[in-house]
This record gives sequence, structure tokens and C-alpha cells, in this order.
Amino acid sequence: MDKMWQKHEGLMMQRMEILQQAAAALKTKTLSEEMRDSAKKAAHKLAGVLGMFELQTGTEIAANIEHILSENDRLKENIKKQLISQIEQLSNLLKQKQLEITGTIATINGASETPTQQEINGIQTVSVLVVDDDPVFLGALRPILEPWGIRMTGLDDPLNFWEILPQVTPDLLILDVEMPQISGVELCQTVRKDANWQELPILFLTAHRELETIQQVFAVGADDYVVKPVVGTELLTRITNRLERNRMLKNLAAKEPITGLSNQRKSSQNLENLIEQAGKNNGSFCLAVLVLDRLRQINIKYGHSVGDRILQQWGNLLKKTFPVEVIGYWGNGEFVVGMAGLNKLEAGDRISDLLTALRTQVFTAPDGNRFQVDFGVAIAEYPTDGITLQSLYQIASSTLL
Repeated sequence: MDKMWQKHEGLMMQRMEILQQAAAALKTKTLSEEMRDSAKKAAHKLAGVLGMFELQTGTEIAANIEHILSENDRLKENIKKQLISQIEQLSNLLKQKQLEITGTIATINGASETPTQQEINGIQTVSVLVVDDDPVFLGALRPILEPWGIRMTGLDDPLNFWEILPQVTPDLLILDVEMPQISGVELCQTVRKDANWQELPILFLTAHRELETIQQVFAVGADDYVVKPVVGTELLTRITNRLERNRMLKNLAAKEPITGLSNQRKSSQNLENLIEQAGKNNGSFCLAVLVLDRLRQINIKYGHSVGDRILQQWGNLLKKTFPVEVIGYWGNGEFVVGMAGLNKLEAGDRISDLLTALRTQVFTAPDGNRFQVDFGVAIAEYPTDGITLQSLYQIASSTLL
């Protein structure tokens, strides 16, 4: 972090200079609304990042300066004195930090504060897009996230958001609440209305703890929020928890709960991808459809628990037999298997062991009676029988009938 401070020291001191100019104007009673607004923004930026450089006191002072400049239209004399005093305190704190950095930077200049880029690339599995108009904050955030395998893309101009978003395709979006020209709240609203991105997890950053701000970000679709200055462990925990929850929800949405196989929607997407690849590569593809006969009658005669147990055993057997193929359960006793690179004859050989295992299964009813189930199977080949998933499914289903 010392190197990061040194990198952005000029910008930090520029913000401090704006506050010092405001303090001088207060002393001469010449503080304009424009200068006051600039000082408020400078204090806001400093409050958002100083804590990340182990200057929590600086964050508290800067936040208080921002609060005074925001809440008091006419500054009384005692408030002016307090404001000038706090600006001086903050200035001294930053000067002390400069001296500390100058004295220690030489000793760590040859050392690496974070893992090497090669090490980072080896573990990165998650992509995060962070939109914040403060380059100091973005620079300080990167060494917090990347050692943990989080590939961070920083964007300091929110107007470029819709250009960058599809390029990054992040797993999670982090937005600052307050930004010029377009706020994080406005960006969140547009993301939630976009069909391609509305499920993207969104985490807000805010320097404000007021209930009104927190309610506002959740109202527009935020999944979580973190108060600035960011504490590394808290942010990492929030990110990992949100991503884990999102993965869990996606898995639940893609799985058929009884069989544990991909549901009709998810397996159809995967099957269509295989057909598309076969078309591009002039390859072959086969779709097998297996239908458990009289499932409804089994449920009526023996109970749904027995029907569910049959479906579970079929699902387990399919997963064991086809570990790399696309398999799915489409409901009503109907299973599908997609086999890339095989013609119809080869696909028949591929599923022969499965059919043998299914024919030898024996189930026990609650009353102790043992029984077997009947089923049908058919295979359709691309492109001979059809060139779309629906046409292949129709051919296979008609053969079953």
C-alpha cells in the first residue's frame, strides 16, 4: 500500500490543497458556493480512501468535513473555526503519512507487496467490474482483490459503462453510489432492466451510513453494500458470499430436483450448442430420447415416492454411463442424451449398456411387491433426421410412438 500511496500522492495532495484553499477563504469570509462544493467533493473522496491506507482517523475527519459542508447553509463562527481546525488536522495527518512513506519506501522498493502476475493469473477465476470515478480508490482496491484470485477491471468514467460491460462480462459488478454525470443508482436501474444483465450480482460502495441511502440502493436492485473506506476482509467476504449464493441459485435453476440432471431449459441450451458446433465443423451428432412408460400409473398405483425413486435411479445411472455427454430430464418420464461426434449406429452402441442395466432393474413397492418398468428409446441423427433440436426431438419421439 505504501507504493500505491506514492503512486497517487499527487492527486491526494491536490484534494488536500482544495480543502486548504477553502479554509483560507473561510478566514477571509470569501468562500464561494463553487469553492464550497469543490471542497465537499474533495473531502468525500478523501473519506473514501484514507482508511484503506491505514488512516482511519483521516477518514473520520474528512467525513466530518464533508458533513459540515453539506449540512450547514450558513456557517456560524464556531462551526467555521471547527472546520478550519479539522482541515489543518487532516493536512498534518497527510504530511505525516508522506514522511513515513518517504522513510520506508526505500526498504521495500525491491520487494513485492502482492503475488506476481504469473501467480495471480494462475488462480484467477472470478471477474469483477468496479465503477468508481476515483482512480485512487480503484488503484488501492486492486492489490486487495487480485491476490485472492479476483480479476478486477476498474472503470473511472461511468459514461463508458455500457461499452466496457460486454467486453468484461463480469461475474459481479461493484458500483459507487455517488459519481458525476451518472450515479451508481442510475446505472443499477438500467442494468436491472436489461434482459442480458439483469441477473448480474451488484454490490454498492457508499461513504454514507444513513438508512435512506441504504434503502435507496436496495430499492433499485442492489444485492449488498459496503461502507467506505473499504476494509479488505469485509469486502472479500461480501464478494465471495454473493458469488457463492449466485452460483447456488444458478445451479438450482438449472437442475431438475428429483433426478439431479439438467432441466429442460438448461439441457436444451447445451444440446443446441453441440448441434451448432457440429454444423460449423461438418461433424455428427445424435439425440437419444428415453421415455419411462406409464409413470403416471406407477404414481397412482404405488405412490409418488416410488415414482420419484425410479426417476432418481435412472438419473444416477445416466450420470454414471454418460459422464461427459449432455443429459437432461424433460419431465413426464422423458430423458434425453446428446452425443457429439457419433452417427446413429455408434450412438446405439454407446447406449446399449445403459439399456441392459435399465432392463434388469427391479423395484419394490411399499406392499412388498416387486416389479419392473417398461421404457422406450429412439435416436435421431444430425443432419440426416433434422438440423435443429426440435426437429431431432420430433423425429425421435415419432419413432417411439
